[in-house]
Amino acid sequence: MKETVLKIRANSTVLDLNDEAAKVQGKTRNDFILNASAEKAVEVLIDQVFFKLGGTAFMAFSDLIEATFDPSEGLKKIMSTKPVCS
Repeated sequence: MKETVLKIRANSTVLDLNDEAAKVQGKTRNDFILNASAEKAVEVLIDQVFFKLGGTAFMAFSDLIEATFDPSEGLKKIMSTKPVCS
């Protein structure tokens, strides 16, 4: 894969913040910023969901996601269990 130079402008506050975070992770500023931007890009793309449905299928899907949820007794028990704190 061919590498390309990327030039960005940032104020000193942003650079200091990124430098501190990069240091904590043992990375260079460039590596930290590129990794962080790649993680954000993946997050944004994962959040994009497209369903191509016909009218009948869309209505069935819409009805399904709008329907009230009746949790099972097992789920109610799990949700009512208090977490164990250490």
